[in-house]
Amino acid sequence: MAQGQTIAAWKRWIGFTAQPRGQIVLADGAHVPGNVTIDIPSLGVDWYVANLHKWAFAPWSCGVLWVSPAQRGHLHAAVISWGLDNGLAAEFDLLLFESFLPDLAGHRRIEPAWVLGILDDFLGGVLAHRSPGTTLVLCSDHGNLEDTTTKTHTTNPVPLLAIGPGAARFRQATAITDVAPAILGLLVEEAAGGTP
Repeated sequence: MAQGQTIAAWKRWIGFTAQPRGQIVLADGAHVPGNVTIDIPSLGVDWYVANLHKWAFAPWSCGVLWVSPAQRGHLHAAVISWGLDNGLAAEFDLLLFESFLPDLAGHRRIEPAWVLGILDDFLGGVLAHRSPGTTLVLCSDHGNLEDTTTKTHTTNPVPLLAIGPGAARFRQATAITDVAPAILGLLVEEAAGGTP
């Protein structure tokens, strides 16, 4: 069966069998990312998981979890802080998102324009939904995406972007080694009742 026929068959099953019965559907799209173009919301599933190591060229431990809007309220980390049910920024003192995709693009294993589009969409969403009291920090540990003539790391300056009430702590940062102490300083200040 062709890929399109397989996807159509799953959509029919979900639409005619699972959804009318109120069944929650989790789809395991193991090797789909990077191999098959798919519109996950159109599948009608509640949860979609997949690994990224094969066709998306990510490390073995990387995967993707997509959750339908109707199920997102049920999604929480196993350990949370005192801000339960007030959104991620309220539930956690520190959220860390690490993307390996720019590194792969810099080493010319995947298309840089595709990666930058994904990161631009992700950061746009984060900025659009960032609460006024949340500090956002964006940085890189080395250069290589900015120079398409080499597949190795460069010593070029890398971006450091800090937005929000704690941004001033990052003004003196000149190296990646300055970022962690600045974050720690913000967490200590917040614990003492200062600016987050």
